[in-house]
Amino acid sequence: MSGDGSVRLLGIAEKSEWLAALVDFPVKDIVHFPQYASVFEAYGDGRLECLLYRDKNGSVLYPYIVRTIDSSLQAEAGLSGRTDLITPYGYGGYVHTAPNVQTRRALLAGFRGAMHERAQELGAVSEFIRFHPVLANHEGSELCLDQLVLSDQNVILDLTLGEEELLGQCRPSFRRSIRKGRRAELTLTLEDNLKAKQEFTVLYRETMLKHGQTGYLNFRPGFFDLLAERLDRNLLTFSARSHGQIAASALFLSYGSTLDYFLGASQADQLHLHPNHFLFFEVALWGAQNGFTTLHLGGGSSSLLFFKTGFSHNRISYFTGRHIHDRPAYDALSRAQWRRLGLEWDPAHPYHPAYRYGG
Repeated sequence: MSGDGSVRLLGIAEKSEWLAALVDFPVKDIVHFPQYASVFEAYGDGRLECLLYRDKNGSVLYPYIVRTIDSSLQAEAGLSGRTDLITPYGYGGYVHTAPNVQTRRALLAGFRGAMHERAQELGAVSEFIRFHPVLANHEGSELCLDQLVLSDQNVILDLTLGEEELLGQCRPSFRRSIRKGRRAELTLTLEDNLKAKQEFTVLYRETMLKHGQTGYLNFRPGFFDLLAERLDRNLLTFSARSHGQIAASALFLSYGSTLDYFLGASQADQLHLHPNHFLFFEVALWGAQNGFTTLHLGGGSSSLLFFKTGFSHNRISYFTGRHIHDRPAYDALSRAQWRRLGLEWDPAHPYHPAYRYGG
């Protein structure tokens, strides 16, 4: 490896070493722990690696998934044995120990150099990074990546506010919906993950079908088994129940003082009770009562973002990083994929990586 830094590659087999290394990082989230990242390796997304970089300026820890690229597409492009890199589903990216901006710049430059060398060893064509909006860990990467893209605005709630202030931040129609849920005697239940996973799996699948979601987010049942088994107390399952029956349910990731909304589902025949409005607001109150200071609702499509801003107008920026490690291979794969779609590849198209574009 070039430079004065050292690199250690970790996987689930080195879980103890990975956990020990994380102690040195003051800013991190559950997504940086092996128990979270390994869910996506076990689910079949690819092979998990965590690159631990150290030099005189500090340390960087970066979990990512190494994915294979369709072999027939590679053959069409005159390639073989190529991969690409992506952070596990959700928010993530790398974390570091640099104490100031100047040190951070030097540390990240060294880290990205080491990451490029690792990408070459893996035959990795490109890399896609989902940074964590609450951690703002994209900062300092402007000069290290081909593109640092503002991808979305995410909604957060300040849980240090009292109940009346939190309610006052809600859209008027949301306040009415929350009160309607209370009058209908909806109750908030913190479920046992292992016991609730079957109910949530069924409800989630029904919700995805209702919305016509057939892509990656239509998770197979085994995904929820992995989450419940590996995340343990860092996964919280809340339900809004009507006379004991689940009307809406949601999964939240828990770490430090932050709750992150992860996935949700609801019963179509119970929506007149506004269980989703009730659930999110009551979870905010529960979080405030249990020492959390931030509820991160995330972003999403225009309709989903409109729903989330009904609870708060406080927003934070969500950035993604895009990097090409092998430009000739990237171009050849992209042209081949777009030919399959009957299209001429447009290098200016924002989808990354372009060779995974589906039309």
